[in-house]
Amino acid sequence: MAVAISLLFGFFVMLLWNQLMPDIFGLKPITYGQGAGLVILCRLLFGTPGRHPTGHGKKDIPANPVEEKSSANETQNG
Repeated sequence: MAVAISLLFGFFVMLLWNQLMPDIFGLKPITYGQGAGLVILCRLLFGTPGRHPTGHGKKDIPANPVEEKSSANETQNG
C-alpha cells in the first residue's frame, strides 16, 4: 500500500513540477522517474510526518499527577 501511494505521489510531483517550475524558474520538465526520485529523496531527508511505530526516544509519561503519585507509591511499597 505504501509503495502504491509513493508511486502516486511521484506522478503528482511530476505534474506539479511540469506545470509550475518551467514557467516560474525556467527549469526543464521532469519525467515520472525523476518525480518518483524526488519523493524518495524528500522521504530520506525529511522523514515521514506522524508518529513513529518504534517509539524511540519517548518516555512513558503519566496522564496526570494523580497517576504519577500512585505509581510512585506502588514502587516504594514494593
